[in-house]
Amino acid sequence: MPTVIHKMKRSISQCNNEETQDVVEFCEQHEIEYIPLVVEIVTGTDGNKSKKLHPDFLGYKPKQTDFKDNPDDVKKRVERYKEHPSEYTHIAIDTRVIHQVDIDCEEYSDEVKAILDTHPYTGSSTKEYGRHIFVRDTLFDAPNNRSQFKKDYGTAVELLTGQWAWCPLDMQVHNANKEFDFSGLNDMIEVTKTKPKKKPKARRAQKPAQTGEVKKRILEYVESLGHEQITKCTFGGFKDYDSERYTWELNWSPRRDTARPRTGSAITTTTLPW
Repeated sequence: MPTVIHKMKRSISQCNNEETQDVVEFCEQHEIEYIPLVVEIVTGTDGNKSKKLHPDFLGYKPKQTDFKDNPDDVKKRVERYKEHPSEYTHIAIDTRVIHQVDIDCEEYSDEVKAILDTHPYTGSSTKEYGRHIFVRDTLFDAPNNRSQFKKDYGTAVELLTGQWAWCPLDMQVHNANKEFDFSGLNDMIEVTKTKPKKKPKARRAQKPAQTGEVKKRILEYVESLGHEQITKCTFGGFKDYDSERYTWELNWSPRRDTARPRTGSAITTTTLPW
């Protein structure tokens, strides 16, 4: 059973015996892809901070799927950042290969603290106690791009495995000399229960009366249509009601008094909803 540490609020400045590195240099050294971002930090009326993404020189916002689907856009943005670094405020870090443990709570377990102490990590741009830890578990089979740790490890600890991770450009990577490797994520991640698919509601079986009144209503409806070819047709017999398609089939043929040639005037079957 994980042991929860209450009010784990150690600040980055209090961490000793660790090597720090610029976040972009760190990503490039370890071949971790990143996208430069233009991000505004917005403080709400409640004092909480949020991040707002803005378009850049390309005229539109980047997406986290760009790593896979738009590598040319990623390259253009990195090149633009190299030439005009002041245009950007953050980077979005690819987490598909090197994952990130996202700590978003003040209380978390000894096990999570051990990961923090032995792996590279950055702080959070909106929360003093937030941490993003770089890890790689080759045996972990990610069920999606963002998974929750079991609550025993902390009330808000996630694993990012495809969900991009935003980091301010001026933030340092701590424990930059540490390794990524870690084992045991499969046992720490909450299993997401698959919701059963809702069965479509069965349509009530209809048993329309096969009476002259019902067929009369159909004929009145068809003959009231204003289309020329309809008004110049005569209508004949019905096929039985189709209970699966909820239709009758009505036979029709051109009237003999029409001017159009009668060649090819064999009876045609038309399906009518009712």
